[in-house]
Amino acid sequence: MPKTEADLQAAVDDGLFEESHHLDLKKAPNSKGDNKELARDLSSFAVDGGTLIIGVQENKESRTFELAPHPLNGLPEKIEQVARTIPDPPLTILIEEISSAADDGSGYLVVHVPASPVAPHMVDNRYFGRGDKTKYQMGDAEVFALHARRRNTEADTLALLRKEMDEDLLSDVGAQSHLFLALAKIGRDGREIGMDCRDMLDLVQLDRRTDRILPNGYCLLPPTRSCDKGNACHGCDHFATDRTFLSDIQRQLAETQALVATRQARHAERYGEPMSEANVWLEQRNAEIRSMQREITALEAQPADSSAVVRGAGVLGRTGYQNITNTPDNKGA
Repeated sequence: MPKTEADLQAAVDDGLFEESHHLDLKKAPNSKGDNKELARDLSSFAVDGGTLIIGVQENKESRTFELAPHPLNGLPEKIEQVARTIPDPPLTILIEEISSAADDGSGYLVVHVPASPVAPHMVDNRYFGRGDKTKYQMGDAEVFALHARRRNTEADTLALLRKEMDEDLLSDVGAQSHLFLALAKIGRDGREIGMDCRDMLDLVQLDRRTDRILPNGYCLLPPTRSCDKGNACHGCDHFATDRTFLSDIQRQLAETQALVATRQARHAERYGEPMSEANVWLEQRNAEIRSMQREITALEAQPADSSAVVRGAGVLGRTGYQNITNTPDNKGA
């Protein structure tokens, strides 16, 4: 990996730069549109890991690369802000600066994107992966497979951790002797992922009570019981979530409301009258909307740094519960 401007120039001169599955080269972003494009590039690398070099751009006509140093003042912070605010979930990246020999405050950034344990990451309601040369929009099957791999990895890791905690090899040495484990979340590339130890402990404790980690929370149904409710999690008193899933639930709410509006418009256009509130499909969607709104209200009432789990907040959104005024049940799982 280049460390100096001379290294970059040598790579350009020798034709060593070639965009690939793990490498991309870009000029610095200058607009909101550029920021979105950068977020898509970073998210596409998060699946398998990769590196983005900013300040080396392609000459489309000659199909070669050339150096394009950019003022470094504020640029690393801008790139990190894009990674933390546009992709969902936010991305963890590592940035190295390379100063220009001109000594005018300009230079280049080498942005490392570790393989993310929570990939895929969404940008503008779409998931992106990386092909041989460029990014592409993932299809549903690939997204589902990645989510399944993520859940399986988390479940396997937590099972191994529980086994070590339950065995506690030092428990017989003395009354005050115990095995202490230091937890660290590690990505597929071996890099440690920043995660508060309290959040990690919360995850371990929740996993003791469930065999299901959902995209927007946790199912606390005992493992010995099965669920035949399908997609009715938001109105279930076994559904628990916390502030880390707030943006997911907000997005799902917006998508559901948009879907309802579209279906109502089509119904009116086809039949010349509004869709009845007694329509079974509409009744179910409205119940989901009410439940998600209650969950969002309960989560937004928590402190921004809270790791408390909110359970059953959407129960009163179910059909027939609208006139009940009990407050959501907020408790640690």
